[in-house]
Amino acid sequence: MLYSEFLRLKYQFKTKAGLVLLLFYMLFSSILLVRAIPRMVALYNTVGLTYQIDNFFFLWFGYYRFISISDFRLLFFATRIFPFIFLPMLLSWFGGDTFSSDYTNECDFLLYLRVSRKKYFIEKLLMTFIGSFVIVLIILVFQLLLSVLGCLYLKQKGILIPDFERDDLLILLSSGIRIPLYYSSLAALSCSITLFIHVPAAAYMLPVVIAVGSSVLTAELTNNVPMDLAFYDSGLMAPNMEIYWYTVIMYLTIVVFLTLVKICIEKDALKTP
Repeated sequence: MLYSEFLRLKYQFKTKAGLVLLLFYMLFSSILLVRAIPRMVALYNTVGLTYQIDNFFFLWFGYYRFISISDFRLLFFATRIFPFIFLPMLLSWFGGDTFSSDYTNECDFLLYLRVSRKKYFIEKLLMTFIGSFVIVLIILVFQLLLSVLGCLYLKQKGILIPDFERDDLLILLSSGIRIPLYYSSLAALSCSITLFIHVPAAAYMLPVVIAVGSSVLTAELTNNVPMDLAFYDSGLMAPNMEIYWYTVIMYLTIVVFLTLVKICIEKDALKTP
């Protein structure tokens, strides 16, 4: 079941189209960033300030999530809207809509004949989690390569950029785990909710609603945003990484709880004459 679900995701058109769209978006945003840096340096120089680049990976999506410069509205919009809306919504293409699609196409009953309902629910959720993790990791690696090329280009333009240091490996490893883990947990949570909500649009809207809603709530209560904390430089005044881990654990706990409830409901339904 797990392997067949992997093959379904691998060969379906939505997966290929979504991955191409994500990679194109990373290329587009990377070009915007590279073009914006010289303009930022010039902007700072006009007011007697120095634009400080403090890391070799400052162009990497995993390091700076967005550029909060009002003069660069397109860049701000492109990098700000991506983690909150664009990426969570696209994760539904990579298995997040699996239950709603089976229900709409009336395939769930046929799958019940091949595997137990317990295995059906668990392995589909597991594949959603793994698939989302891998997809986010792929786009991070792809944009990392673009950012390195961008840094080398900017160095040729005379922009002062720090050389790669050994400590930068820790940034790569930690961000390379935290960011995919957050989004894969978000995708799994949205998918588990669709076990009870069979409206097709819900599979695409739930990731955005959960991401934005949880961010607003935690920001009000703790002055931290879990999505910001997933990235290396969140820009928060007093970042608290415990909020990030609490959020991810809460997401996964709810996934397990909803799955167990659904399995129990299905067992009771089978016992009913």
